[in-house]
Amino acid sequence: MCHNNLGLVHRDLGDLEQAKEYFERALTSYLKKLGLDHLDVAMCHNNLGSVHRNLGDLEQAKEGPERALTMHLCEKTRP
Repeated sequence: MCHNNLGLVHRDLGDLEQAKEYFERALTSYLKKLGLDHLDVAMCHNNLGSVHRNLGDLEQAKEGPERALTMHLCEKTRP
């Protein structure tokens, strides 16, 4: 969670490259500890997409929210 929060702070400060690094660290950590289907992993994908959008990398920006949306939709269909 700390890496994600630091990513948010750096994004808000306009330091997008540093924000991207923190979000990537958060994603790696969440994947190891929580697995592919956890909503915190979806949040990281969404945050990374936001940073890529602000960096002007629209292809990468599109992937983050798409992954997050898929994860959220799968979560809603589970019993």
